[in-house]
Amino acid sequence: MISIRFTPESDSFAYRFQGGSGTVTWPRDLSVLGPGGVWNLFWRLGQPLPEPVSGLDGGTKGAIFLHLNAPLSGNERTILQGILNCDTPVLASGKPTGLASLPGIGPFIFPDSEPRPYAGFLARWEEGDEFLAGSGAAVFRYGVDGPGERRGQVVALGGERQSPARALRIEVPDAPLALRFGSLVVLNADPFAAFQGWLQGHQSLLPWVGWRHRMFWLDEQASFLGRLVARVAPEVSADLPAPTSLPLPPVTVVLRHDLDESRDRSFLDHEIAGGLSATHAILLDKNRRYWINTLQAAPAQEPAFHYTSGSIPSLLDRVLARFQRGVVPISPDVFSIAAGGLLRQVRQARIAGIGITTLHRHLGYLYYPETVEALGAAFRAYPDEILGSSSFFRARVIRWGEPVSGVNADVGEMPDSQFPLWIPFRLWDSARHELHRGWEITLVMEPEPEFVHALLHERVASLPNIVLPIVFHPAHAVTRTFRSAGTLPWFRDITDLLRREQVGVMTLRDVFAACGRPWMRGSDVTGAGW
Repeated sequence: MISIRFTPESDSFAYRFQGGSGTVTWPRDLSVLGPGGVWNLFWRLGQPLPEPVSGLDGGTKGAIFLHLNAPLSGNERTILQGILNCDTPVLASGKPTGLASLPGIGPFIFPDSEPRPYAGFLARWEEGDEFLAGSGAAVFRYGVDGPGERRGQVVALGGERQSPARALRIEVPDAPLALRFGSLVVLNADPFAAFQGWLQGHQSLLPWVGWRHRMFWLDEQASFLGRLVARVAPEVSADLPAPTSLPLPPVTVVLRHDLDESRDRSFLDHEIAGGLSATHAILLDKNRRYWINTLQAAPAQEPAFHYTSGSIPSLLDRVLARFQRGVVPISPDVFSIAAGGLLRQVRQARIAGIGITTLHRHLGYLYYPETVEALGAAFRAYPDEILGSSSFFRARVIRWGEPVSGVNADVGEMPDSQFPLWIPFRLWDSARHELHRGWEITLVMEPEPEFVHALLHERVASLPNIVLPIVFHPAHAVTRTFRSAGTLPWFRDITDLLRREQVGVMTLRDVFAACGRPWMRGSDVTGAGW
């Protein structure tokens, strides 16, 4: 079986914050995300791989994805040379200048030193130009006298980055897209790390949304990267599992309702009458007992936990806002998530009788990397109860503790998801160098029926499943927030559409259960649901 091997980050500019059990040191380097990107890429392509493993050992069998963030130790160099002497296929990515000590590569491979703080990168290869990576990618150059076989080239993208027609294409001298040295292929610009970086909010996708389908951006990127690996490293690609599908309908819709402070049953009653199941996210508020009791009488529905990500306004704030016709003040509160904040919320919900099988973000704040670390802590605390989360969707993303920075904070506009990969995926914990033991998934909020129809009929080459979570808030069912007649008529039209087109409708709990828990089985990926 093919494996994912990596060298952990050893010396990187780090961000420190308070996690659930003390100070967390989180590398800010994009490249450290690469192993997670490899796993999620092939999971999306229907080719599940074993868990990423740190380091090399002499017992490695099958082709290898080798992600480099630090120079190889002397022992690792010896092991890798032995692997290559046996003609074992290896695809290396990340910071491959650490390979310079291998015979036959030598000093010819060296990092690109040209400063390009905002540039992205394009792959120029046999199939044409394709978007490869955003800013911060680890790009290398290869000397003209080097013996490696070159394929394609890397081109920098500058200027007006959001427009493919007008973006500047800047040549990067001696920067091949891929190099081959016998059974070793070295891929430039670290596209696997870029993929994971966009998937979990390490970097914003917003500067590049015009380069692919806005709502299926990461799906299209996964399709491209799969074709790229097959072209530049066919021996590695040949060792991958045969593509297949999740045990789900080809298109699966998850109906979710964020109950917030409403007791409106309109959506629930419509679902019960139509024999539909949905996921209902319950807040720790005065309505929690009402919704717990209500959903206990409807066993086909999933009660879930709606954790808060911001500062809840006080009663005085609400009264003043009503009399002054102002906006109810809601503000970021990183400690609702960091320093064990999310785990405390989960424990309180569990004690209160709220289901915690799936966790769902409330309010519009997503802190990076605090949210990733906090979700990982919750998954570890309740490994037999929590299957996953739906937290990475449209938000105000606040990175590195800087909520007012135009560089490190961004806001998604409706109907963007900001993390457009349409099956469950896994987050990468850069401090622990491991994938989460729970699933994550994005969503679309309050969409009109015509938009849902368009999403259901979108297909991306080589991708076997689509899971589309759709959220409607009961508080808006009969109010003018989104439309004069409320969103209930939209919801009815959508469920009619799903019935006519025979689209599978499942709770998020059941979708995550169908994906399984491959990380519990070591290198055996049969538990992944394929």
